[in-house]
Amino acid sequence: MKLSEKIYKERKALGLSQEELAERLSVSRQAISKWESGTSTPEADKLIALSECFGVSLDYLLKEEIAEDNTDVAKTAPTSKNTAPVSLIGLSLLCLGILLSTLWLIVTLTQGDAHDAVGGSSVITLDGDALLMIAAILSLVIGAILVINKIRRSR
Repeated sequence: MKLSEKIYKERKALGLSQEELAERLSVSRQAISKWESGTSTPEADKLIALSECFGVSLDYLLKEEIAEDNTDVAKTAPTSKNTAPVSLIGLSLLCLGILLSTLWLIVTLTQGDAHDAVGGSSVITLDGDALLMIAAILSLVIGAILVINKIRRSR
């Protein structure tokens, strides 16, 4: 199967119009039409974007030898419509966790006397310091999970 046929087939499989695919790839609808008719070929950066959008390998798109029934082997991990916010949220949470941890450390070091006064108490209380540390840990853990999952999906 030729590249032009694969672009058409994969676009239809996703239920996208030429206009919708063009928006995702930041090209004109006419460019998509030319690619699908075989009158022009996408540049390398657009081929990469097509493979990510369709969830297929570059080999599948570029090699005519790969048979249609082997497309499942050529498929990569499914891509969501917009994965950028996941990594952005993950990185934001990691930064927030670092900021909160630093803030907790500063508060703890500057209020050493207050902690010494209740050091003998056997009652566990959640004061502002503890809540700050819990928020920092949660931000770090959730952010790390999101970033790691994004990295795994991109491989």
